[in-house]
Amino acid sequence: MQRANSQKPITSILQSPKNQLNKLVVKVNQLRILNQSLSAILESKLAKHCQIANFENGALTIVADNSSWAARIRYMAPDLMKKLRPRPEFSELKSIRSIIQLNHIKATKKAPRQKPSLSSNSADLIQSIAQEMENKELKDALLRLVKSRSDS
Repeated sequence: MQRANSQKPITSILQSPKNQLNKLVVKVNQLRILNQSLSAILESKLAKHCQIANFENGALTIVADNSSWAARIRYMAPDLMKKLRPRPEFSELKSIRSIIQLNHIKATKKAPRQKPSLSSNSADLIQSIAQEMENKELKDALLRLVKSRSDS
């Protein structure tokens, strides 16, 4: 299957700063770094029950497993701010907010997850991209994805 002239190689699409997927990957990496810093400061028991969900415009949002852990974060917020601000990644920190995360297990029991479907256009595009891939593992994974669509 030949690639249409209007299609770009996937690497150039993914590496474009305007690409939404690229923006998402950058954000995930930033959150990973921030979470590592937070975990280094929190006692290990608390660190297992909370993580940073967002850090934007100086506002840090920490998600906790339940109301007890969220209350601990709220109580510790002034001390956390003093400990986090000296770190370069938190130099703009102005506030800390804690929220409670919905229990993922309960959410999936209420609404059974449906298997996502792949349109024929998407399958064709993925197959054409896979044919041009140099990375064998990624190429095989993309081809399996297209094949799984035809098996269902």
